[in-house]
Amino acid sequence: MPAQKEISEKDAVKKSEQDSLKLTPAKTAPKEEKQVPKLKDASDTTKKKIGMTDLMYAAASGQTEKCRLLVGTGKGNDVNAKDNFGWTALMYSAKYGNSETCAFLIKKGADVNAKDSDGNTVLALAKKEKYPEIADLLEKAGAKE
Repeated sequence: MPAQKEISEKDAVKKSEQDSLKLTPAKTAPKEEKQVPKLKDASDTTKKKIGMTDLMYAAASGQTEKCRLLVGTGKGNDVNAKDNFGWTALMYSAKYGNSETCAFLIKKGADVNAKDSDGNTVLALAKKEKYPEIADLLEKAGAKE
């Protein structure tokens, strides 16, 4: 058996943090078993750097129940808040194929025609990521490309 390369504790922590920041699209992960870190994990620094709210992160993770709780608190969890790239919680949810979370956000007043800083709409994003169910949901809610 070949000798295993030893890695320093610092490198192991760094790799662990990098792995914890990866979001797994719904088309490859079971519905409630997405490989995403909890809101309090090391990704807080990354979230702050890009202006991502806890609601945006929960939406990206497909954590609909957490979204319900966050929207209910009214503490900076505006469904139409934008990060530094102009992304909303609905955009993150659509990007990762979380149809249940998309439906919840739409019901709570998320802007289905919001555009990011590059002019991309939520509907265009859902179509690009090949989530026809989400695209249909958005179109029924009045979304335009």
